[in-house]
Amino acid sequence: PLNGSYSENKKPGFSVQNWFDESFQQKAELWLNENFGFRNFYVRLDHQLSFWLFKKAHSNGVIVGKKNYLFEKFYIDALYGRDFSGIMKWEEKIGKLSALSDTLQKLNKSFLICIAPSKAAYYSDYIPNYLKSEGKPYNYLYLKKRLQEEHIPLVDFYAWFNSIKAESPYPLFPKTGIHWSEYGQYRAGDSLFQYLNHQGYKMPRLKL
Repeated sequence: PLNGSYSENKKPGFSVQNWFDESFQQKAELWLNENFGFRNFYVRLDHQLSFWLFKKAHSNGVIVGKKNYLFEKFYIDALYGRDFSGIMKWEEKIGKLSALSDTLQKLNKSFLICIAPSKAAYYSDYIPNYLKSEGKPYNYLYLKKRLQEEHIPLVDFYAWFNSIKAESPYPLFPKTGIHWSEYGQYRAGDSLFQYLNHQGYKMPRLKL
């Protein structure tokens, strides 16, 4: 079967009611469209030919970069500041986060913000030239600056992944994936557990 993030259409059951309200026909059409002979083979063939001949990816929002590195366009836009939410929206969110952090501290509970890494920032050399532009990751920079000013506990995997890229024995992001690799997940999880252990929480020890 094909793999991916999608919902399969189930074969509909027949009844007089769903025949006359036409829901049976609509659902049957969707199911048949996914279950005719050789469909999975031809979908794979079509996608592979598009990749080989035209450097095109059929996954939603995914583009093919230099040397066939795959990126999600959303993260490229974020890297060059094309998705900046605006100061007013960020200040509203920061205000809520600050109030939440203060309330939890009074209840003797910890609050921690984790900023996820970005494949676009990690492999910026492989971004296609037509998608590059002048600009900075303004959402990330503004959020980090304001969190530090408000003294809200922060773990920044965005900056940390970039800083350990040269010394990492395995890729923290895969070439043909969108999100971090399983090894990247392990490094992030292990670091997060160590941070919490230093804060006095007894967290399990990860063993790779």
